[in-house]
Amino acid sequence: NWVPSNDKVAHFFVFGLLATHLLRLRPEARVTWTRASFAILMTVLFGVSDEFHQFANPRRFFKFTDIVADLLGAITAVIAYRSWVPYRNLLERSIIPFTPNRQSVY
Repeated sequence: NWVPSNDKVAHFFVFGLLATHLLRLRPEARVTWTRASFAILMTVLFGVSDEFHQFANPRRFFKFTDIVADLLGAITAVIAYRSWVPYRNLLERSIIPFTPNRQSVY
């Protein structure tokens, strides 16, 4: 009876968001399978490095299942972004209205 823990669910969504972010670094470019594969690969490599860094903390452990959750989250998010147009449109919509003549408040 395999039920994912909260930790695995968090890994799935956080690393899925990371993969989507990597894929969207150049939003004007086409989302090819090469770019999608690169985003997944970089996300998984970051997940592996994160697990290796946990050796420095005596209360943390390297867990292969975390890497699997990272990989599945990255693949799911990239496929959803690439294939599901409503999801992609939602992510590409600005929540702050753009007005070209507005003065910066910073």
